[in-house]
Amino acid sequence: MTPEEFKNNVIDLAKTAKIFDLPVILTTSVDWGPNGTIHPELSTLFPDVKVIRRPGVINAWRWPEFREAVNNTEEKSS
Repeated sequence: MTPEEFKNNVIDLAKTAKIFDLPVILTTSVDWGPNGTIHPELSTLFPDVKVIRRPGVINAWRWPEFREAVNNTEEKSS
C-alpha cells in the first residue's frame, strides 16, 4: 500500500465513524518530530476532538490520557 492509499483509507475510515456518530480519539506520538502532526483532514472532520499528544510513547495504551479517553467513550456508549 502506498502512503497515499494509506492516508485515503484512514480518512475514509474517519468519515465512516462520523457518519455513524462513533466516538473518535485522535492521538499522535512526537508530532513535532518525524511522525508529523495529525492529518489536517482529520482535524477538519473532528474540530472539537482534542488531539492527545504523546511525547514519544509509541504504545498509546501506556499513555494515561489516552486510556482515560477510551474509558470515557465506554461510559458514554453504555
